[in-house]
Amino acid sequence: MEQLSELIAANDPEQINQFLQLINPSDTALAISRLSPEERNLLLTLLEPVDAADLIEDISDTQAANLIEDLQPQQAAAILEELDSDHIADLLGELNEADANAIIDQMDSEEAEEARQFLTYPPDTAGG
Repeated sequence: MEQLSELIAANDPEQINQFLQLINPSDTALAISRLSPEERNLLLTLLEPVDAADLIEDISDTQAANLIEDLQPQQAAAILEELDSDHIADLLGELNEADANAIIDQMDSEEAEEARQFLTYPPDTAGG
């Protein structure tokens, strides 16, 4: 799993994507958990939003929320907009209200409105 750290240090998004596609999703979660906070942040910064969203889909909501909360709201919004609305709501629900609202404020208006609606539902319901 040190290979991921090396690829991040080399600032090589193509190699990072290839590496992440080759490993099992559970190994992806393990590899990310072993990265420093700076490496995790740089990882999502290096990837295109669609590729970062693919990565987010392979890890737990809690782990994904930890990654998202360390990003600038605009970057987090770009990644979340690549996910389906249920997943967006789940991740935003893991964040504190201020962080969630800062990200929603950076989303396009349609996605933002939908995210706000999902956040009004209790977490254990079909809408939340």
